[in-house]
Amino acid sequence: METTLSHGSFRNFHSLFQNFQPMNNSHTPLQNPDIQGDRQPEVSSGSEDFASERSPESQTSGAKVQSRRADQFAHVRTHRNPTSRKSRGGSRLTAFQQSEKLVVWGCCVLGALVVFAAGFYFGQKFGRHADVAEQIVQQDAEFPLPETDALLDVAFTALRQGNYRDAMMNFQKAQDKQPALVGLDYLIAESSYKAGESVLAREAAGHALSKNESAEQARVLLAQMDLEKSQSPGAEPQQLADPNVSAETEIKQFVASHLADAKGYALWGDLLRGSGSYRSAADVLHKGVLRADPDSSRELLSAKEQLARLQNDPLKTAPSLSELTSMSAEQSLLAALTCFQQHQGEEAASFLERARDLYSPQDFRELMNDVAFVDYRDNPQAKRFFKQDQP
Repeated sequence: METTLSHGSFRNFHSLFQNFQPMNNSHTPLQNPDIQGDRQPEVSSGSEDFASERSPESQTSGAKVQSRRADQFAHVRTHRNPTSRKSRGGSRLTAFQQSEKLVVWGCCVLGALVVFAAGFYFGQKFGRHADVAEQIVQQDAEFPLPETDALLDVAFTALRQGNYRDAMMNFQKAQDKQPALVGLDYLIAESSYKAGESVLAREAAGHALSKNESAEQARVLLAQMDLEKSQSPGAEPQQLADPNVSAETEIKQFVASHLADAKGYALWGDLLRGSGSYRSAADVLHKGVLRADPDSSRELLSAKEQLARLQNDPLKTAPSLSELTSMSAEQSLLAALTCFQQHQGEEAASFLERARDLYSPQDFRELMNDVAFVDYRDNPQAKRFFKQDQP
């Protein structure tokens, strides 16, 4: 059977192919959605003729195709809007600028911290140098005048001889002549304390602390006075720190800051011996013997060390007087303590006389004030050795 297409039928078929072609190629990306989104679909004249002649089902199918194409163009306009691109690009640019600002601010803060740290370091460094320079100026600011120097000679001589009241008065006269002289307050406090003037000693020690002159020695002296006050009969019980602990703390601090000073070790050893810690006292005094200046009081410390060891471990028998002439000063002193422990006062006096001849007057007087002889000062045979010279 031969099929013949008329010219009108061919035209209608061509129009139908054009209407269905976009639907078949709907997956192809749009080259310019902005332009196509604003352009209306083109319909040829041939399609108009075909729409008038085709069946209702074909017309319905063509309407669906046109509606689908319109939805595609609307979707493209919504998701590919150039305005939205510009807004997103602008937000990205703003975030970058914000990050730059954060970096700049971070660098500024870091630089300020570095400058502050450097200023603090150099301030502390130069401040310490300034403090040292100020201390040197304060120490060199005053030197004893001739009249003041003469009074100091008399005061130190009296202090060495045990004339503490005379020493106190001459130190006071020197301070009246030259009030800015460094260290006089503590010297007045020490001599007053040994002279029995506790009120004046406490006041002078307080002045030394306020001026920061011999402050460590002043604190030790005040701690000793508090300890003696707490041990005196009728003393009120202490509510705060233990005076014995406070005194030991101050003495240890003095020793730590004056490692070559024999006085600190002597005070520490005497404190320990006063509480019955003879072994510990002997160890402390031995450190003083090793570390103290040999030209200061090495013999004094050595004698105190041996006295502490004898207190800790007394001898069972006393030495014989036949050995007296061959004994050293320290051996004579230890023999006297052994005789006292065994209630041999007369023999003890003989050994003390030998020790007095060998020791310097200052060291012998200091040893007679040692805590080892406290219980024997009233002995009738040896009482004369414990008397202090008075002005």
